Amino acid sequence: MTARDDFRALARGVRDWLVFEQTINDRITDAERQARIDERSTGVLPEFRPEQRPVWAQPTVALPASEARGYGNPSAVLARRLGLESSAGKAHLFVHPQSHGLYRSEIARYGLASPARLKATPTASYRSLLAWRSDTRQPVVIKTSLDLVVGGLHRALREHEIACGLMVNRLLEEIPAAHRKRLRFDWFREEAGLVLAKKRHGWLLRTLPASLRSRRRQTTLVPAFSLISNRGDQPPVLVELIRRSGRSAEHFVAQQILLPYVNVLSYLLFAEGISFEAHAQNVLYEVSTRSNCLTGALVLRDLSDASVNVALRVAKNKPLPAFARGYFPKGAPFSIVSAAADHFDGGRRPRNWRARMTIERHGMLGFVWAVNHAVQRCFPAYRKDLVNKLYLELWQKAAAGYLGVTPLFDTASGRIAVDEAIALFLRETDWAKHRPRPRVHLPEGAEPLVTGKRARRRTGPAYARVRTAWGDLYLDGNEPAFLMPTF
Repeated sequence: MTARDDFRALARGVRDWLVFEQTINDRITDAERQARIDERSTGVLPEFRPEQRPVWAQPTVALPASEARGYGNPSAVLARRLGLESSAGKAHLFVHPQSHGLYRSEIARYGLASPARLKATPTASYRSLLAWRSDTRQPVVIKTSLDLVVGGLHRALREHEIACGLMVNRLLEEIPAAHRKRLRFDWFREEAGLVLAKKRHGWLLRTLPASLRSRRRQTTLVPAFSLISNRGDQPPVLVELIRRSGRSAEHFVAQQILLPYVNVLSYLLFAEGISFEAHAQNVLYEVSTRSNCLTGALVLRDLSDASVNVALRVAKNKPLPAFARGYFPKGAPFSIVSAAADHFDGGRRPRNWRARMTIERHGMLGFVWAVNHAVQRCFPAYRKDLVNKLYLELWQKAAAGYLGVTPLFDTASGRIAVDEAIALFLRETDWAKHRPRPRVHLPEGAEPLVTGKRARRRTGPAYARVRTAWGDLYLDGNEPAFLMPTF
């Protein structure tokens, strides 16, 4: 059976999306400021690269469950999503076919098997595999660990990334359906993961968004990088859409690309306290397969790189949901809350300017720069400076609407004072409504928050404490400064 025959088992929307993922990706990056991820920076063998459109029988190791840590009940999720049952006391460890060396001793002890009818093919991300059975089950994405350096980073999927993904996924599920509908927003849900306990890396399972799940729905998804990539001798899809619209390139990009992007990400950042790495690989646009036009809907993926501002969620009266017993393993070697709240950079010191990273580094540099670069190749008179200004104005307006604070920005540098705006909002929050207990000591394990100025530890009963489901917030004056995680 050929790979093409295997793909026929998938719904049309999935097949169309997969073509974009695998074959339309120029990997446009600003080489002076971004790590390059292409054939020059990866050791992925040609037979496992997406552009070859390979399909393989997905190998797994049946480990003793005692040697693994499961997140989100992976055995039940695998049975439900892939019909993959686990023997009593066993757990499935997915292995990328080029990464046997990561689990050499486990393969030697327990063997490597390929579950019946389970196929896999790489997406644009070498380690994220579309997996499906040859029956009628919906395909899923399995993000595996890759034993290679790609773009300067070793691509094993770390345990804290899996924990973070599941935490953020749960918060997204708390967003009211009416808000999701208004924003036209969806995401690849991260449902379960598993790690080899002694090595602390493993795999994560994602389900497809609604745009791809239905065989009747006449839509597909186009990753942002595919929208701006050349298609052989043909120009990018985005350029074709601009020409067909009859509008200026700047106006089309601002209205059809940037506006839905900022609408969704500003809601998540300012209303939900969730910060995303929304560069061109993690953002997808819904396209009608009937009209070949953008529908206005936006889909995000890769929740493992998101983070949560716990203090902002509390100030906004957003829920901090509980998790069922057993959802997270007892033996996790870190605080689950901290994995999502991202209080530490490399475990050493707080990472400042988290919101700025969303807007400037991943937005302006990882997304807007690439769009501008691609469009300017076909429209030499294209004014990227105007588009950059419109992008920052959209963020400024969103911050004013959600926070009541208008951050200043500088178009030349691409800087915007959004973290200062969030810090001011938190300082002006009426924390008395949360019934803080005044004059308490800061416990030893409390972690500095990533808001405003760097938190300094004070001796004596110098703080007010606010109880939350995810931990105690400690206020320095009226500013949230520390969090003592509950779990």
